[in-house]
Amino acid sequence: MEKNKIMIIDNNPDQLYTLKAIFEETQDIEVIPVSSVEESISLIEKGLYPNLIISETIMPGADGFGLYHFLKNRELLHNIPIVYLTAWDIKWEDYKEISNNTLIFEKPVNSEDLFKVINRTIMRRE
Repeated sequence: MEKNKIMIIDNNPDQLYTLKAIFEETQDIEVIPVSSVEESISLIEKGLYPNLIISETIMPGADGFGLYHFLKNRELLHNIPIVYLTAWDIKWEDYKEISNNTLIFEKPVNSEDLFKVINRTIMRRE
């Protein structure tokens, strides 16, 4: 059976390494770490389709919400769930156009809560 794939997007190498290590040690998940939205789009365009994406919201270049807009306009990709991680005080009502396939977690993130959401999301899609 093929492992579920989670793409983690964060421009902070320490955060990326930490999340990758946590998921690979505690979950039966293949982690695809990328440092920018542009890199993630490039991988997706080449056919690497994750089961779920975890993304920082605010990054240099395209931000995490730019990724949402890229995915939502593509037939094979618009249902990929996205979990946003942010240190900013983001009000959900400011992003009403974002689908119910999307969650926002404020940093610091409780890893147990994040695992529960991810496992529930992946189980729903199998």
